[in-house]
Amino acid sequence: MRFLKQSTAVDLALGPFLDATDGVTAETGLTISQADVRLKKNAGAWAQKNDANAATHEENGWYETPLNTTDTDTLGVLMIAVHESGALPVWHEFMVVPANVYDSLFSTDKLEVDVAQFGGSNLTASGGRPEVNTSHIAGSAVSTSSAQIGVNVVQVSGDATAADNAEAFFDGTGYAGTNNVIPTVTSVTNAVSANVTQISGDSTAADNLEAVLDGTGGVTLVASAITLTTPITANATQISGDSGAADNAEAFFDGTGYAGTNNVIPTVTSAGLSAAAVDAIWDEEQSGHTTAGTFGKYLDQQLTTLLTTAMTEAYAADGATMTVAQALYEIAQSIGEFSISGTTLTVKKRDGSTTAATYTLNDSSSPTSRTRAS
Repeated sequence: MRFLKQSTAVDLALGPFLDATDGVTAETGLTISQADVRLKKNAGAWAQKNDANAATHEENGWYETPLNTTDTDTLGVLMIAVHESGALPVWHEFMVVPANVYDSLFSTDKLEVDVAQFGGSNLTASGGRPEVNTSHIAGSAVSTSSAQIGVNVVQVSGDATAADNAEAFFDGTGYAGTNNVIPTVTSVTNAVSANVTQISGDSTAADNLEAVLDGTGGVTLVASAITLTTPITANATQISGDSGAADNAEAFFDGTGYAGTNNVIPTVTSAGLSAAAVDAIWDEEQSGHTTAGTFGKYLDQQLTTLLTTAMTEAYAADGATMTVAQALYEIAQSIGEFSISGTTLTVKKRDGSTTAATYTLNDSSSPTSRTRAS
């Protein structure tokens, strides 16, 4: 049994269609229409396929049969049967599965597995994570308080003294930390008020920054590179002595907005592809254009259609302009299918009997030229 992706168009190979008399000879010229292809969706009623396209012979009695998204829209077993006059009946069974299952089996997707129970009990989850209530550790009940596990650490790395010293350090009785070096923080303030009068030793830079952010403007920013090796945490209440500049800077960066009155900020107006980038586009392999809807895929499909689709046989009238198909057919038939009677050369169509065009020869035995007659 073959698998099909739910609600996905697909071309199926149906066959082999064998002669009804000897059961061996491949039937290669059957006409298998839409109505001839019968579907039974997961024990439903038999019906013709929804896709209107007829089946086309491929080789040795096997026919390519297109199905559309409606034909494959029902999960479960899909039976397809065809019984043409003169041929033995042919049927196939398929299993229609969800797209996630199909892509997990035959592509790179992963099966969606949702845990519903643990040990036969329904799962309780929050935010996509299971809620776990630990009642025992190593077979012993734990003491809990405020949803926390109570633990009495009696050793640290196998050392009971280390556990006692840790207790003394944190319970207020004290532990001097003999031979230890513990870094300390001497003081912290909630905010630092600063009046930045210089930037990298340059007071003009500070003044220009103030002008950019306090609304007085008149400064054109140019591209520059600044590298900080150590982060700076500060609450700047003034810029170059101006608290309004600091407030405008806050509005500019916190999302409330600041229009930047009188300021000129350079913008990037356009960007073009480099010659190397253009070369890379043209040098890209044709086989890489597989995504539906992209221009590369469109060109690939159009070229494939142009080179593989049979042209409709047609011939231009005498003296009329030709299409590409008309010109190719006239050239091919003038070389391959013609007859000569006296001074008349008759070109035949692909069927070998119908006249496509006639030419008049300048001599019936040793012609050196010919002229289109009809």
